[in-house]
Amino acid sequence: MKEDGTGVEMISPDPVAYLSTVSPDGRWAVIIRPQNPNGVGTTSLAFMSLRGETSFEVCHDDCSVGPRSFLIVPPFAWNADGTRMFVNLVHFGQGTSRTVVLPYKSDLSPAVLWPKGLRLEKEVMANPEAKMINAPNTFPASDAAAYLSWRGSTQSNLYRVRIPD
Repeated sequence: MKEDGTGVEMISPDPVAYLSTVSPDGRWAVIIRPQNPNGVGTTSLAFMSLRGETSFEVCHDDCSVGPRSFLIVPPFAWNADGTRMFVNLVHFGQGTSRTVVLPYKSDLSPAVLWPKGLRLEKEVMANPEAKMINAPNTFPASDAAAYLSWRGSTQSNLYRVRIPD
């Protein structure tokens, strides 16, 4: 729909369980779709075309995605100018604590941009111009050479040692 709420149209007759993100050019929506027609059971992660192109699955069967997993970090995120896409590998079955940055160009097909694919962790890393960031939970920053990342930590008092007031 348009910003004013008019022009509502269905983008796909297929069910969508969750919308993760949309590319800055409005070409792709990263979605979670149910594997079963009735919407019960396992899900898959897909790039759904918003312009009538062929949609495609990403992050193969051992992918660990669901709406709650996106609370930490989304599996895919584009920078503001739409030239780079961050792929957080923590969602790709192995739980790898790294991120791959891939080039993105609106006028190129996914097969040309990422000829090795986006279904398996090793495929993502093997794509041309892939740049590895040795940090999990990363997001694009406004500067092309920068990114944002966060780390969690836990403190506990396992032995019930009294802490002075």
